[in-house]
Amino acid sequence: MQMVGFNISVSDTIKNISTIIVSGITYNILKINNIKEL
Repeated sequence: MQMVGFNISVSDTIKNISTIIVSGITYNILKINNIKEL
């Protein structure tokens, strides 16, 4: 049971990290586009 719970928490952590990375990349792209418009 512990291994199953461990695997679930690891996959949740990976999902959270990838979500943070994607939102960070999106933020940087939007920031660069705003600078180009100025």
